[in-house]
This record gives sequence, structure tokens and C-alpha cells, in this order.
Amino acid sequence: MTKRQITKEAYRRIVKENEPHQKVYDDLKSQTDVDWENVAKIVSNMPSLSKREQNKGLIYTYIALLGVVIILRSLGIIALLGLSNFNGPMLLILLALGLVVPGVAIYGALVNKVPVYYSTAGLLAFGMFRSFTKESGFLDNPINMVVLIPFVVVIVLAIVIPYRLKAKHELKVVEIEVDGVKKKRRKVIFETEDDFSTSEILDC
Repeated sequence: MTKRQITKEAYRRIVKENEPHQKVYDDLKSQTDVDWENVAKIVSNMPSLSKREQNKGLIYTYIALLGVVIILRSLGIIALLGLSNFNGPMLLILLALGLVVPGVAIYGALVNKVPVYYSTAGLLAFGMFRSFTKESGFLDNPINMVVLIPFVVVIVLAIVIPYRLKAKHELKVVEIEVDGVKKKRRKVIFETEDDFSTSEILDC
């Protein structure tokens, strides 16, 4: 299995079918030549049902603020369309950053696609940086400062939420006995759904 196939299968089994991370990791690792670290990383980035429930408030706040971002961007685009020197290419950029990006971000949050959070944070941060550099005195306007608040909060949440959704795991070297011979083997430990202090040990 390729990394893309592993991602698709892990998403199906963990997000859609609510299977435990440790079982999915164990199965997928035995079906691929991809190294254990990449498999573990892919699996850990799939949010379980319990993680989604624990962070439901943050996710809904994130989606609501993205709605506010869409409204603010739409108003800004409407205002810019009234300018006689406004050009077409700039309109396409504003539409992409203002409407498409938050729209995709909302979809990503609803279907639990963790990578979309990171993309959203990066693109919105780029849009803010562009505003700072293109408009002199941008931050001197109190209205601009207020308008930036939902953008900043969305960027922060787009970083915090994936971290909170991630299933923690660690690699340990343990000693086992095979045919009377002691051998060291690496083991991956994923947190369980019921008790994060106890986890099933899996072969890498």
C-alpha cells in the first residue's frame, strides 16, 4: 500500500467506522513497506469519534468564524468592485482567498479532514501578511484591527484543533523472548479511547 492508500484506508476505518487507532495501525503496517513512523503519523492524524466529541465546541466555533470571514471578505470584494482601477486578476485572487479558502475549510472541518486545517491557517496567514505589506498604515485603522480579529482566531484554531484531535502515540524499545532468546523490538503505543494512560502495544 502507498501512503495515499494508507491515508484513505485509515480515514475510512477510523473516522467513518470508528475503529481504534491501534488496530488500524497494526493492520496497515502489515500490509505496506512504508516505514512505521509514516504509518503511525498518518494513523494518529485521523480523529476518533471521542476526540471529535471532546472538541466539538472548538470545531463549531471555528466553522462559525469561517462564516464570518466569508461575509467580511464578500463585503470587501463588493466594495472593491466599485473602484474604477480594479483589475480582473486581483478579483480572482480575492475570490480564492476570500471565499474558496474558507468554504473549503468549512467542508474540511465537517468531514474531519485534518490536513485542511493546516492549509487554511497558512493561506489565511498569507492573506493577512499581504494586507499588511500592500496597504501602508493598515494597522492604524481601528476598523481594520477589529476586522482582523476573526481571521486571527480562525488561524489559531486551525493550529490548535488538529493538535487536540491527534491520537498520541510513542515508540518504545521492549525486550521479548523468542524461542528462549531475548530480543529487543520496537513497539508503538497508541492511546486508547477509554483511558489515555493505558494503551495496547503493537509491533512496528
